[in-house]
Amino acid sequence: MTKRYLVLVILLTLLISSYVFMMLWNWHVAYAFQLNQLSYVDSVGIVLFYGYVNPRIKSIKYQSTDGIFIYFMESIFYSLISIGLGWLVTLIR
Repeated sequence: MTKRYLVLVILLTLLISSYVFMMLWNWHVAYAFQLNQLSYVDSVGIVLFYGYVNPRIKSIKYQSTDGIFIYFMESIFYSLISIGLGWLVTLIR
């Protein structure tokens, strides 16, 4: 049962992180360096590649349902803070 939750959480985290990465890229990197904007599918691929190279789940603490929930909430919190601060920076320019 815990493995199902873990797979679901990893999938949801991937989708949310990809959206945040795409938005931050399009708002800041593409704008500053006049590059092409990143599509959602491309951002999913980049986030998957980054997750493969630098895995985040390395601990035994994620073996319980509570640990999986904490991991998910940490990911959501970090994503919301990142996209919120990125949006605020776009208001300044």
